[in-house]
Amino acid sequence: MSSKPTEYSSGLLWFTREGDQITLGVTDAALEELGSVESVEFAEPG
Repeated sequence: MSSKPTEYSSGLLWFTREGDQITLGVTDAALEELGSVESVEFAEPG
């Protein structure tokens, strides 16, 4: 897995793509704004 994010979304989320796997992360700025992240919901494929 790559150690550096390859793409950012609104400066709050980052993600890397490797093949069919995506790793999603939250930036420090997002944690400061949100406080904590308890769950993440993804849309169904398609």
